[in-house]
Amino acid sequence: MPEALIIADASCLIALTNIDALWILQSVYKKVFITETVLLEYEQEIPDFIEVKPVHNHDVYKVLKSILDPGEASAIALGMENAHSLLILDDL
Repeated sequence: MPEALIIADASCLIALTNIDALWILQSVYKKVFITETVLLEYEQEIPDFIEVKPVHNHDVYKVLKSILDPGEASAIALGMENAHSLLILDDL
């Protein structure tokens, strides 16, 4: 089985940054991916273990954005594009 693509939302990154615990993601997952939208919401420089990955299915993103905030919508859209993904979200 392929290794899971770990995708994080901005609010999770912000919460971990606020308690000086962003290192937990690196120690558990080694590599974490975010979208450009999540990067803009995070508003900070990202460490080397976090990589920005583009969302290609803009139609899915638009539908999700109609019911979610843009960062969550983009993270979920990216997850839907990658069969083996795990999303780190803080919303239902």
